[in-house]
Parts: sequence; C-alpha cells; structure tokens
Amino acid sequence: MAAQIELGMDRLEGAVDNPFASVLSEAHRTSRQLAGKTIADVFGEEGGSLLILGEPGAGKTMSMLRLLRQLLERVDTDATAPIPVVFNLSSWKPGQTLAEWLVGELSAKYQIPKAIGQAWLSESVLLPLFDGLDEVAEPSRAACVTAINDFAGSGVCVGAVVCCRIREYLALPQRLSLNTAIQLRELTAEQVLTWVGSAGAPLAGLHEALQRNSDLLLDARSPLMLSLMAKTYQGVAPEELAREGIESAKARRTKLMEAYVARMFRRAAGGDA
Repeated sequence: MAAQIELGMDRLEGAVDNPFASVLSEAHRTSRQLAGKTIADVFGEEGGSLLILGEPGAGKTMSMLRLLRQLLERVDTDATAPIPVVFNLSSWKPGQTLAEWLVGELSAKYQIPKAIGQAWLSESVLLPLFDGLDEVAEPSRAACVTAINDFAGSGVCVGAVVCCRIREYLALPQRLSLNTAIQLRELTAEQVLTWVGSAGAPLAGLHEALQRNSDLLLDARSPLMLSLMAKTYQGVAPEELAREGIESAKARRTKLMEAYVARMFRRAAGGDA
C-alpha cells in the first residue's frame, strides 16, 4: 500500500483561549496556512497543547494517532518524556473531575492499576490525547470543556491534544484553554491521484475510475472515504466502478460502506486476501 498522505492544515484563529497569546508575535498570531508542517511540528512548536478540528472524515483521529506514534518513539529514546495515551471522551460524564476520569480510564481500558495512574498524574508524566469531544452527549459537552480547562490549568498537566468536529466545537459557548487550534484541510485531487497511483496494480482500477469520474474523485478527497475505497476496491477493475460516479453521493457512500463490510466479512472468513 502507498505511503501515508500528510494532511494540509490551517491555524484557526480565535478557536482557543490561548493564555500565552499576548506574548506571541503579531506575525505568529495572524499566520493561517501551515504549509510544509507536520502535526508533530505544530504540536512541538505550540508547547504540546493543541486542538485538532475538521469536518467528519477529515482525518482527525488518524492525525492524532500519527502524532501518538511519534511521541511514543520519543519516549523510547528519552526517559524524561511524558507518556502519551489516547482517551475517548465519549465515556466522560459530568460530576467527575478529568483527573478522576483519567485514572479510571487507565484502569478500565489499559489495565493500569489506579495507584500507578494516580502517580503518573501526580508526577506530571501523563500526556493525554483526547479524541471525540463531539461524541460527548450534547448537554454535557460544555461541562466537558470546563473539565478539560480545569485540568489544563492544574499543576499536573504537561500538555494535551483534543480532537473535535469543527461544527460541534464552534457551537459551544466556551473555548478550550489550549495554545492553538488547527483545522485539517480536505485532500487535493492531485494528492488523491498521486497516492492511489503509487499503490500500483492493486488499486489500478480505482485510479482509472477516479480519473474518469470527477464525483468519485470529490468523494475521495475525504481521508476517511479514500481509506475505505483503498481497502474495498483492491483488485477491482475500473469497469466495475463505472457506475460509482453517476450515482448520488449518498448512494455512492452507502454502496461503498456495504461493499467494505462485505469484504471485511469475507476476509474474516478467510475467503478474501
């Protein structure tokens, strides 16, 4: 399979309550495009405090997991580096501090004894990466932001990353107290075609279909849809994909999901490579 695509990013001004904004240079604060930078670059430059925003399927979780891998590599070579751990905020409930919830999640999801989890927090060695703020129940979402801000302002927080769909985040009555926010851009047509083409024979049919069908190519500019296409259409001839571009977007996506699920079932049963 082809190498990963580096997603484009823009700095989204005003999306966070940056406590250090007053000491940043005007040029830095007004800069929007982040050409040539990786998610790890931005994370490091912004002091390990970052909000990742994007449309559904824009690659927010994928970007966070890519950052996680790079942070884990740093832990392997630097014993003083904080321990990055991904947490899904969908299980957070009002009435508990984020620190209490983190210790419970470490125990329930990662089998880390609560005493060790509490020690990680007390010693400021835990670096939480929070996925799915938009998956928190809507009536509780603002309270979750408050809980994150309280944690970020505590003496034990060494940094944090939060992912959220942009529409749900901008609808909130308050902002996260993080250093900066980025918005992921959709892929360009050139990126899609180059990536699929570099996969060679397994995706030759998809590559030809994307060149023929502009609507199908438009769908593929979503990293999630492109990933599903790459997994589902391996070895599929372009003739079999000929109708994809003339169906409605909803019909194409429904058909793709059905084909993806069917292929995964066949693979699980040992009937598909």
